[in-house]
Amino acid sequence: MTISAPLHARTITTVLLIALSGLLLASTAAQAIDEADKEAWQQEYRSLIILVRDAEKRVEAAKADRTRARTRDRFQGSYRKKIEADLTQAENDLTDGMKRLDEFPEKARVAGVPPGWLREVEMEMGL
Repeated sequence: MTISAPLHARTITTVLLIALSGLLLASTAAQAIDEADKEAWQQEYRSLIILVRDAEKRVEAAKADRTRARTRDRFQGSYRKKIEADLTQAENDLTDGMKRLDEFPEKARVAGVPPGWLREVEMEMGL
């Protein structure tokens, strides 16, 4: 059994049109998902920046506490341990936050996030 050339061409054309329309629908859906995810990605990036800034402030405050304690107090015992523990925790939080912040653009790129989304947050946060 042979298929006539016009029928065969029509069948191929129909299949191609169905495939193309499916691709267009998938592309449109992906764009809609991307726009819906924009705020989530930007909020995560914003939160990381705030976390790092907060850790930087806590490190500076802990260092200032330690300096004040050394100059006016005896800086011994449990008070010294608390100040040193606070400083160590703040430094660890800063290191962790900086690592996460440094890795975030690559994580976003792999997920297909447009770089402009992150630049918007950087401009907003004054980076």
